[in-house]
Amino acid sequence: MASNKSQRRLADSSYVALPGSQRELLPNSRPAGSVDPDELTSVTVRVRPQADSGALEKQMQTIYKQPLAERQYLTHEKLREQYGARSEDFDAIEKFAVQHNLVVSHRSAAERSIVLTGKLGDLLNAFHADVHMFHHSSGTYRGRRGEIFIPRQFAGVITGIFGFDTRPKHKSPHHTRGVGSKGPGGTNGLAASEFAKRYNFPTAHNGLKLDGSGQCIGIIELGGGFNHSDLEIFFQEIAVDLPNVTAISVDHAGNNPTRRGSADGEVMLDVEVAGAVAPKANIAVYFAPNKGNGFLDAINAAVHDSDRKPGVISISWGGPEDPAEEQAIQAFHEVFMEAATLGITICVASGDHGTADLDGFHWDGKIHVDHPAVDDLVLACGGTHLASKAVAYQILP
Repeated sequence: MASNKSQRRLADSSYVALPGSQRELLPNSRPAGSVDPDELTSVTVRVRPQADSGALEKQMQTIYKQPLAERQYLTHEKLREQYGARSEDFDAIEKFAVQHNLVVSHRSAAERSIVLTGKLGDLLNAFHADVHMFHHSSGTYRGRRGEIFIPRQFAGVITGIFGFDTRPKHKSPHHTRGVGSKGPGGTNGLAASEFAKRYNFPTAHNGLKLDGSGQCIGIIELGGGFNHSDLEIFFQEIAVDLPNVTAISVDHAGNNPTRRGSADGEVMLDVEVAGAVAPKANIAVYFAPNKGNGFLDAINAAVHDSDRKPGVISISWGGPEDPAEEQAIQAFHEVFMEAATLGITICVASGDHGTADLDGFHWDGKIHVDHPAVDDLVLACGGTHLASKAVAYQILP
């Protein structure tokens, strides 16, 4: 049940419900007490575009009706000018934020997002929501239920607020690789270059070598990290040139290898797969927190990175789609639509555990699809299993 203070907030007539913000707790969650109002945290506020989103969808459809060689994608500059945030909307939110002791830690017209940072109590005074702590089999989390309420002046301006809820995103688990002194092959599994051969991955076209030259591959990561020295050893052992890899921080996350968990192996695998197949491509790894607004912010940052301009973005993260969280599903879809108009291909892991999309300990007995792989504007990628000399190795994007 909401506290008396929460009930008073939600009943404030100067506030209106944010459409699509309804949220439910994880199944079998147990109350764990009130949140700490002094906790320093951030929320991402997403706003309307300058032009109606229907216009962007129409433009995207027009682009993709053309043959591949004749398509004219938007530039980052044109996309921002036509469909970015309105400066007056951001200015009004910034003024409102100051009144609630909040600071602006990120503002991007292209991403249509402004990140507000401050004490959780101040954030809840600014945007009303029923937020408490909960225990769950997957860990304790800060959970939000019901709708978010925003000042009436921002009705139709703010389209989503993300970050109050800290439940983590799942990632499709890969089979653990054997670790030995002789690198890939044998009991250590197979390098991605072997998968490329099996699938006849093109290496040349019309006399042009297809090795990733002049391209950038973006990779989304929500934890872990990589050591450059480990990459040097891996690519030396598979006889492939070491690619140029850059780590980018989103929402103050970093490249933090721990060597004690599976997250580092996941990050290394993502980089190794891309680098083994396209060694001349620049690889940009976007690190964000695995909670709240991190996932959306990382994808948004990669899509709108006008400096590195990734042409392909790989996402190995996802979880069961929550139809109740309409604002999040719509926000991801809009970012994918923006990526499509820029000519960016987004590849997303399709998930594990069959139609359950959850392991046996957490499955609720219902059929689920994996989000964001289920979005019709991304390329959902399943797994491949190769067996050679009784050695099996599975790899997922």
